[in-house]
Amino acid sequence: METPDPENRTRPADGFEAPRYPALILNVEANTLIATLKVASCFAPLTSVHLDQQLVNEKVNDYVFCEEARQTLLANARLNTEFSIVLAESRDAELELDICRDKMEVVATASPAFGGVALTKTQVIDALIAARIDPDSFDIASVDRLLESKEKITICIARGRQPISGEDTQFIPTFDVGTRSCPAIDKNDMADYFDTRQYVAVEKGELLMRRIPPGDGIPGKNVLGKRLKPRQGKNLKFKKHKGSIVSPDDENLLIAALKGHPVLETQGVKVDDTLTLRNADLKSGNINYDGSVMIQGDVMPQVKIQATGDIFVKHTVENATLIAGNNIVVCGGVISDSIPDASEPSRITTYLCAGSNIHALFMNLVEAEAGNDITVQIYTIHCNLKTGGSVLVGERNGTGVIVGGQAHAAVSITVNTIGSEAYIHTLVSCGDLPELATRYQKSNREIKKRISEMSQLKTILGRIKANTHTDQIGKIIIDKARKVVLAMKAIQTRLKELEAEKSDLEPRLEIASNAFVQVNKKLYPNTHITINDVLHLQEFERYKSIIRMEDGKVVID
Repeated sequence: METPDPENRTRPADGFEAPRYPALILNVEANTLIATLKVASCFAPLTSVHLDQQLVNEKVNDYVFCEEARQTLLANARLNTEFSIVLAESRDAELELDICRDKMEVVATASPAFGGVALTKTQVIDALIAARIDPDSFDIASVDRLLESKEKITICIARGRQPISGEDTQFIPTFDVGTRSCPAIDKNDMADYFDTRQYVAVEKGELLMRRIPPGDGIPGKNVLGKRLKPRQGKNLKFKKHKGSIVSPDDENLLIAALKGHPVLETQGVKVDDTLTLRNADLKSGNINYDGSVMIQGDVMPQVKIQATGDIFVKHTVENATLIAGNNIVVCGGVISDSIPDASEPSRITTYLCAGSNIHALFMNLVEAEAGNDITVQIYTIHCNLKTGGSVLVGERNGTGVIVGGQAHAAVSITVNTIGSEAYIHTLVSCGDLPELATRYQKSNREIKKRISEMSQLKTILGRIKANTHTDQIGKIIIDKARKVVLAMKAIQTRLKELEAEKSDLEPRLEIASNAFVQVNKKLYPNTHITINDVLHLQEFERYKSIIRMEDGKVVID
């Protein structure tokens, strides 16, 4: 076939024959494209543009071309010599399958066709079957993407199914152990904080906990169709705790061995038998009891009560010390010395400390510290309150006033009124974000340090093993290796402790970042409000307000 004449110069209007390009003949032989030049009377050589046009016209432009052969062809065209050369070749599409080492995936690499036969879905499926790939693992959507690609592509076209581990043994308590994080608000916008925690008592023989046996899990299957056995859940038994036993009729039931207060423990329940006294006074003496204490009357001055469980006082607490491992509940008020020295300012002589919550009708000149929440119905006056949870003043439609003193909560403070018309200096603070952030960063630094130490010890141990032959081992070398191993175990133990500390700090950091003070009725001047160490001084009276942190500043809504 002759080269096309796009400029129509073979038949000029004046009748003379114009110069022609060399004739170019293209033949396909055994998947190769052979180009042949024929000598012609030519004043203009064959150009790259004319060559590309002819390749398109003869539908061979998608072959794989050799650039060197192309340039050689054009050079000979300029010399107007008869010449023949292999210009290009056609290639069929190619497919390679690679089964991953774990046999959970099949990765396909496909090269598109160049003038040859394209890859079809049937070919891909047949290749998978020939490789003994389980049809259940085929990813047809990925096969379609493989075939649609115009370029070389590598993609996973078959996936196995991982086994699902069985659930570990579960222990489900049958009594209410929860504390509501947010108290219910009634139609008068008052919060019933007393409803956030309910005291529970159980009788002997009462059901405490159900044990759910471990699950078997769900089997998996790799791409070759081999069944993968799942990990069975851990089979855990009830742990022995004071006051509870496994039911003689059912090994999956835990029952109370005595009447008392149930406390949720790891893999079981502890039942604290309660010590009940009419009053805590000179007759009873100081009380140190492993369990819960019930005082049906008053706690008189100078008495100290310590209990590993709860402390319940039905009337009042005056000038005393109460320390509880769990809750302190005082149905009456809590006050300091009722007859202070007139020559000296009033001072705090009553101290409450609870591992969980503190509840009271009112507090006057009291120092109280709780692991979770402090709730007061009527008021707190010149008290020092500190809690790892929230301070809630005004439950059960109480007055709900904080006047004087200071109150700090890790989570929030909710109160009806802060301060008084006399503008008494009152300190309120929320959030431990700076302290928690410092502890979190310190843990991270120590983790990195311990990991580095572990790496160095592994290197030392490796050198000891590499440079020591069996017949050369002496006591000194053995002792050195043993010390290295012991040091590595100590570091591993410390790393576990640090990771546990980080896991504990992360949710607390999130809570601290959202700390707030909520005033339901009135906020008086001369109140200092601190949110995560950022101070706000209230200089005028405000009504219902929420004070929180935003972009590093204290804002009031």
